[in-house]
Amino acid sequence: TPETLSITLSAGLTTSDIPTGLSGDNAVCIGTSVLYSINPLVGSSGYEWRFPDGEFSVESSDTTNLEPNPGDGIAKYVTTSNFIRLRATGDGSHDLTVRGVTSGCGEGGFTAAYPITVRPIADIVIQSATPGETFTEGQAFTSDGPEITIEAIVTPSGGSPTTNPTGGTFSGNGVTEGPTGVYKFNPADAAVGENTITYTFNDNDPTTPCVSRAQVNIIIAEPSGVPGAAAAYCQGDMTPVSIDITKLLVDNGNNTGRYIVGLQN
Repeated sequence: TPETLSITLSAGLTTSDIPTGLSGDNAVCIGTSVLYSINPLVGSSGYEWRFPDGEFSVESSDTTNLEPNPGDGIAKYVTTSNFIRLRATGDGSHDLTVRGVTSGCGEGGFTAAYPITVRPIADIVIQSATPGETFTEGQAFTSDGPEITIEAIVTPSGGSPTTNPTGGTFSGNGVTEGPTGVYKFNPADAAVGENTITYTFNDNDPTTPCVSRAQVNIIIAEPSGVPGAAAAYCQGDMTPVSIDITKLLVDNGNNTGRYIVGLQN
């Protein structure tokens, strides 16, 4: 019995076959994920995307990484679809190009360079503004501790540091804003256990506003009432003191077995 063999013939691609309609945000903030796409190209089985190596990470799942030529600094990825999702990892101006490819029937021509400007975000440091007090990552406070003033030092890329600039806000348990824009942290108003204090800053750029964030995780413990601890000691007294620690933190699943001992002047 004769058998029928089906053969599909492809016209292939030449360098004159150039995709059209390359689109996607061309002004983004560092860390932003953006989808870039082109119009489907007849005759192609995939698309090769090129951009400066190290300036974007690829988040599309249907990609094949083509090893860059040593020293050329160009990342090359092939997708089966006519789009690719990139996350900006390096600030500055970068060019994206794409062409159609086939399985052995030639490659198309590259599009003109599509410029993408990536704006940096600001550097933020959260700290205490109350003399003699600190406010740092992992610091422990008791719920009867004093209220302190907190501030954020914001340094834009290439700019000068500013304290609590316009466009910035604090948030989190125990944080309140005063009438003059001064932020306070009161341990009594925070939750026992771990709390995250966040400062968010929007630079309000007229074309591409970028948002920066910084966080400090602090711990709130209940007043210990530790048996064996006296209300006052004499400076320089080296007499050993036995203290029985029974409970300093509520067990909420995150701090089982953790204890905080604080001696306050």
